[in-house]
Amino acid sequence: MNMSSRRLIPIVLAMALTVAAGCKGHGPGAGTPTGPVKPAEKFILLYATAILGELVDCGCPAHPRGGLARRAEVARGLGAANAGHFLHVDGGDAFFPSSGPNAANDEQKKLALVIARSFAHMGINAVNVGPMDLAAGLPFLRDQLAKAGETELPFVSANILDPATGKTAFPASREFKIGERNVCVYGLSETISGDPSVSTSDPTAAAKTQNAELRPRCDLVVGLYAMSIHDAGELSRQAPGADVIIVSHPSSSPAPKPLVLGDTALTQAGSRGMYLGRLDLTLLPTKPATTSSLSGEERARLEAELTRVVAQKKLLEGDISSDPQLAAIFNKAKNDEAALREKLGQAASGYDYENALISLDLAMPEEPQVAAWVKETGVKPKSHGQPATLLPMAPSTPVAPGK
Repeated sequence: MNMSSRRLIPIVLAMALTVAAGCKGHGPGAGTPTGPVKPAEKFILLYATAILGELVDCGCPAHPRGGLARRAEVARGLGAANAGHFLHVDGGDAFFPSSGPNAANDEQKKLALVIARSFAHMGINAVNVGPMDLAAGLPFLRDQLAKAGETELPFVSANILDPATGKTAFPASREFKIGERNVCVYGLSETISGDPSVSTSDPTAAAKTQNAELRPRCDLVVGLYAMSIHDAGELSRQAPGADVIIVSHPSSSPAPKPLVLGDTALTQAGSRGMYLGRLDLTLLPTKPATTSSLSGEERARLEAELTRVVAQKKLLEGDISSDPQLAAIFNKAKNDEAALREKLGQAASGYDYENALISLDLAMPEEPQVAAWVKETGVKPKSHGQPATLLPMAPSTPVAPGK
């Protein structure tokens, strides 16, 4: 993965347990946007899950990592290097370490305000609301955390309701322009009970509504689900339509290889801010749909062959410059891919992705303003100067879409 900024060299060295790659098309009935042909667009989606109010490193004895200021520096560098083709989102459960009515004390509220102020400073694009974000009540989240920084935080939630009005407490989704393409992000939370300041509607019904509304006008639909990976997977089966689901939960484990269910890739970046997830996405070009007379059996065969060819091409990328034989195989795979897509009538409609984890090691630089705000809180780093253990980059692993 190429970074154009010299300041990001430490980030490249510290990156990633594994990189996983995949190729996905919009599924039958998914409602791929119609109209004029749209060109391919590449962009980076940076995401965090279940920060749980953590400002500094994890204090892990074997490999200390984390820190809000390190996250901010990664976001700054990637945003500057990919202007107009970069989105930064938070999956939810960012502000507090526990959940429940009035669970947050005054000190935790002060730290949550620093996180919110830092999010605004980063220019974060969407923040999902999870159960733990409501530990100080809906009014505190909506009236204080949302307005703690230079700009109001872009909260999203399709199923968190204000009991006073019965309506959603935040915008259900947000829409972004990447070149000529539309990327839509919506938020969901697991059911919240016992808090009189908030109520939740059924997340499955909310997901069905969002997918139905967004699919016709969005080239890529991203769901931010504050719930367990098991519940998110079950929900994706009951309410299909999202292309990517980012799962945020205290039990989240870092997942460089997404879980692919049907036409949806589910991924998570662990908890406590030790890792960031990075999705390098390519929205493939569109064209007017063609009428297909293929039998179901023939279409399945062609799709399986397409998956194989795309995986072969990705595995050869970067290794062909000095080997004519590999270059010939690569070029054949490239031509075969184009021919197969033409037969399937999808003209590369859909998207490719590579997913990686960025390990926020102590050797990585910190964004100065966020680092200063964290320092003002008096919260001390839990680890002191331990050298980062550089983890080897594993080769890309192709992930075939489920059909």
